[in-house]
Amino acid sequence: HGAGKPCHAGAKANRAVRERTPVRTHRDWADACLGSMQADTVHHSGPTTAGEYVCSLVAVEANTGWVEMEALPRLRQRQVVSALDRIRRRLPFRLAELHTDNGSEFQNAGLDGWCVHNGVARTRGRPRHSNDQAYVEQRNWTAVRRLTGDARLEGGAAREALAGLYASLRDYMNFFQPVRKLTGTERRGAKVVRRYDRGRTPYRRLLDADDLDAEAKRRLTERFLRLDPEELQERIDSALDRLEQLGK
Repeated sequence: HGAGKPCHAGAKANRAVRERTPVRTHRDWADACLGSMQADTVHHSGPTTAGEYVCSLVAVEANTGWVEMEALPRLRQRQVVSALDRIRRRLPFRLAELHTDNGSEFQNAGLDGWCVHNGVARTRGRPRHSNDQAYVEQRNWTAVRRLTGDARLEGGAAREALAGLYASLRDYMNFFQPVRKLTGTERRGAKVVRRYDRGRTPYRRLLDADDLDAEAKRRLTERFLRLDPEELQERIDSALDRLEQLGK
């Protein structure tokens, strides 16, 4: 997780759910279909995990780098499922697979039932192998922790400020921020050399995706044309200033 061990997640991870969820390791993502997303949580607990505090849910599509963030008032199974449903409804593609770690906020009957109801396949990483969730672990930093810092965020005002940040940040990162995708690794003696493709925004990667239909691409382009990156940046800066005032 982005900040410490899971907390306030209700009951312990449901062993039966976990055991029937297939494992997908970091080596198994080359053939992932469009809509395969990794999800994780970031805890804005500050120096102590005692009491209630705001959490973030981060989800990343493995092929395009499309990123979604949601601010949660606390880490409860019900809040996680509700946030994932909001993400599912606004995605420009169908959510095909949800890949998570083994935390109890994900490995439970509530989320399992939601996935079955919405036709979403489930996979999980191996315990203590964070690189099995490498895409979302990277975004935990670049989309959340790098901006919000380590301050404690609690209460409705902090959650609203964080939600306001994400409303603008999602569009800025998906439509205007290029990302490079790892295409392979090569070991040269003791050194591992990583190869990346040309940096493109998640939006551009979606336009090039064969699995996305023409109507979805048209709606994406219309959305892109309505956005102003300078205005988005101003809103992001304003939200970050508000969060800094609320942080403890």
